[in-house]
Amino acid sequence: MYLIYGSIALGLLAMIIVIYLTLNVIRENVDNIDMINIANYIKEAANAFIKRHYSAIFASILIITVLLMVFNVKLVLPFVIGASSSILAAYIGLRIAVEANVRTAYLAIKSPIKAFKLAFSGGSVVGLS
Repeated sequence: MYLIYGSIALGLLAMIIVIYLTLNVIRENVDNIDMINIANYIKEAANAFIKRHYSAIFASILIITVLLMVFNVKLVLPFVIGASSSILAAYIGLRIAVEANVRTAYLAIKSPIKAFKLAFSGGSVVGLS
């Protein structure tokens, strides 16, 4: 039982850290118009990727959920919760990676140390989410 509570506590702690690091990444401003334009193209491409990828994932989740309803109803809710959590984590990770990308490139011009710290924060969000 302690393992279950410990796992939940660590998951919540990781999400608190993700929120903190995300706010650190988002706070950095980019003043270079060219970099902002390129970042917007990257965001568009990432959104197109997410739409395409998630449509296939949702179809798979639907099929597996139906199969679980037939063979073992008790596993449906944990499966759907786990799949939803995984999708949310991937979405958060991708969005923050894209946001950190342009900010890191901009900071690298000014201060490589600040750029490294921001890149590390962005990567940590991806890893912890």
